[in-house]
Amino acid sequence: PLLAKQVSEQIESTDAVKVAVGIPFYICAKQAAIDGCKVLFSGLGAEEIMAGYQRHKLASDANDECVQGLLNLHERDLYRDDVLTIREGVELRLPFLDRLLVEFSLTVPINLKIKDEHQKYLLRKSAQRLGMEDVDAFRPKKAAQYGSRFDRALKKAAKDHGFDNRVDFIKDLVRPKEK
Repeated sequence: PLLAKQVSEQIESTDAVKVAVGIPFYICAKQAAIDGCKVLFSGLGAEEIMAGYQRHKLASDANDECVQGLLNLHERDLYRDDVLTIREGVELRLPFLDRLLVEFSLTVPINLKIKDEHQKYLLRKSAQRLGMEDVDAFRPKKAAQYGSRFDRALKKAAKDHGFDNRVDFIKDLVRPKEK
């Protein structure tokens, strides 16, 4: 609960997904600072430019959906990640949001982004060509909050504190308490 409260306050949001994603990011930034790292690289933007979400598969124009994702990236992810790293004195670098890469990616035909049920196909093939094993290059992506199991921990903490869901629990954590 303490980590959820700290992250929620720092990113100024009680959005359960933002907080759940922010917790592992916060811990990473904190550990990087302890280790003396001054810069963290993030894969943020890869999903947006290379059609990595289910909504891209379902869209009538997947590249247009990529553009929409990029337009919403600041509000959804960039602000959170930037706040959490800046507070720890760590600079965040986002190579997938390089302007030239974004411009190029938006010209890539969708059949090179989604192929044989693999999203981000071009990135996966590039990783494979650079020597990454097939099992790793083509493994399913797990969102940070699920891979780290912080989402599960938030759900358990919510239940342990008498809440039906993590959303209400997080909102309660940051709500000013009456004295």
